[in-house]
Amino acid sequence: MGDDKAYRGILSCRVEFCIIERVVEMKNYTVVSKIALVICLCFILLALINGFTGFINSSISLSGTLICIIGFSIAIFAITILENERQKKKTDKS
Repeated sequence: MGDDKAYRGILSCRVEFCIIERVVEMKNYTVVSKIALVICLCFILLALINGFTGFINSSISLSGTLICIIGFSIAIFAITILENERQKKKTDKS
């Protein structure tokens, strides 16, 4: 059980660092994209809190928590790619 908590801690630090890098780059994003990113970040934080404490749903296993975190991280990555493409099209038109 102690190894699981150490692994979760390492994973959460890596995920949060990647997310912080993405947030710094989002000053030109649309409002809808910013809202979607914030919602995904909140869900990742809730998954982490639930993974450590079981406060929201104690029956979710480590693999379920990891699936949630990975899924929302993929959503953040997809939003970032779409916004970068939108910005490239915008600069190409100018």
